[in-house]
Amino acid sequence: MHEYKYKTYRKIYKKVAHETEITYYKELFDLRNNSTKELWANLNKVCSFKKKSGAHQMVLKIIVNNKELTQLTDISNGLIAYFTSVSENLVKDIDR
Repeated sequence: MHEYKYKTYRKIYKKVAHETEITYYKELFDLRNNSTKELWANLNKVCSFKKKSGAHQMVLKIIVNNKELTQLTDISNGLIAYFTSVSENLVKDIDR
């Protein structure tokens, strides 16, 4: 009973979501409402062609072996140690 209701609801939801998506993109790229410049801006936004500004964030601290590292060189060395040990740990797990 519950499975039938779930599948029925899922089918309706997928149909409505698909129709809504089509309507959204039709309105986004409607030639009557947008200039050529706006159309290209929307296309770039949808396809992620432009780099997003402010996407980079700096790591201010990490915890390694229950010790908080805040100096940039310590953070860098901690990350290097972690990522270089990943392959060694995988090999150890395979050998077991």
